[in-house]
Amino acid sequence: MPFILGLVGLVLLGIAVFLFLKTKRLLSVGKTAKGKIVDVVKKESQDQDEEGFSSTSTTYYPVIEFKTVTGQVIKFEAGVGRSNQNAYEIGHTVDVIYDPNKPQDAKINSFLQLWFVPLILGVIGLIVIVVAGLVALAG
Repeated sequence: MPFILGLVGLVLLGIAVFLFLKTKRLLSVGKTAKGKIVDVVKKESQDQDEEGFSSTSTTYYPVIEFKTVTGQVIKFEAGVGRSNQNAYEIGHTVDVIYDPNKPQDAKINSFLQLWFVPLILGVIGLIVIVVAGLVALAG
């Protein structure tokens, strides 16, 4: 059991490092642009607890449109959404960062959009590794 937990923790940590390095590369080679929020996509997910009760959560993802330095128009959906319906308003401008070789992989240039996923996966991976170590010591 501790081996499997440790392996899961290492995989999560590996994914976090990969995403961290990918974001760091984007920041070093990326171009910036002003993007406009053209739509907000509403996504619902259902969770069920151990007693069978289900709950629905709603997350809102902005869709941004921007022009590259070559004049190409790109539209993308942000990778991280928010539960607040009013967090993103159609027509507002946001700073965008993109790789000139892959402009369709653009991101909103904010801490949340750039670092949230690698940070969360890294923290969860570390916690799982520590728990695996404690289970191994106790067993």
